[in-house]
Amino acid sequence: METTSKKKLGRPKAIPLWQIEIARQFCDAKTHRGLQNWCYMTDAMRELGVTDRENPPKYKFAPSHKEIMNRTKELPMVLFQELGRLNPDDMHWVASEIDKRCLSVRDATKFVKQCRNGTKKRKYSQFELFGKLADVIDKYRETHEATTDQLSIAIESLLEIVSEKTWGVVDE
Repeated sequence: METTSKKKLGRPKAIPLWQIEIARQFCDAKTHRGLQNWCYMTDAMRELGVTDRENPPKYKFAPSHKEIMNRTKELPMVLFQELGRLNPDDMHWVASEIDKRCLSVRDATKFVKQCRNGTKKRKYSQFELFGKLADVIDKYRETHEATTDQLSIAIESLLEIVSEKTWGVVDE
């Protein structure tokens, strides 16, 4: 009997050994876990624009490069370590949610862990939902060429309702 391995929820991406070796040169962490955390933190800082010297980061909780260098604002390292474990799309979504909710570093870190572990699900925008629904309907129509008139009418009316809810105007 062959068992298939399931992807564990919240499992962070693996850090390549070359990146761990670079981290060893720049941070004072001694353990492999500490080096991984440093790599996650720098990935998140780079992705969220904290390391950009010209432009300030677009998230309120993220300090600018100048603030870090002048030590005028504390860098929430634990938060960036958790954010670095997410993929870039989810990282930006979670960062915008942290900004919207004005969470403290402690609550924000807890929120990131919940998102990573699957207890908090990403809510899709109306446009993303409309696109997914349209894809499902198109696939159904492709596989069921001979749909009855009633089913076609039901699908069309559902599509109209969704487009009215998402855009306010039905595109013809």
